[in-house]
Amino acid sequence: MFGICIWLKLNDKNYYNSFIKQLINNFKLKYHHAHITIKYNLGILESINFYYKNYNKYTDLLCPINRIYKSSKENFHSLQLDFTDSSKKNIYHVSVAYRTDRPFNHHELEYANKLLKPTLVYKDDYKLNIYNCNSINSNNWFKII
Repeated sequence: MFGICIWLKLNDKNYYNSFIKQLINNFKLKYHHAHITIKYNLGILESINFYYKNYNKYTDLLCPINRIYKSSKENFHSLQLDFTDSSKKNIYHVSVAYRTDRPFNHHELEYANKLLKPTLVYKDDYKLNIYNCNSINSNNWFKII
């Protein structure tokens, strides 16, 4: 589905993990760990090369921008929140909820935005990882590095 991905996986105590838990309980979704997607649809060699060239690069404070919005690709539907780094040149996203059976509706989107308390993400809140996300079923995604 999304090939090999580069993620900033957020630590367990980060606000966005508890926020995701609230959404999945309310929407009756399966759990996923909070992560900020840096790149996706990479090949394995490209992702490993990127990882080792950039391992120490991601030490920036990340700031949420705008509001949560809906996104869909084929049968994969998500609610996403964008982030930027201090350069304000790079835009990343965190998927705060996803499912494959139907798109999120307007009421679910509004609920997520009302519940959200936009929170900065500090360099100690995340770690760079590579994940294989080559399935529409997120249960089949796995960490490579």
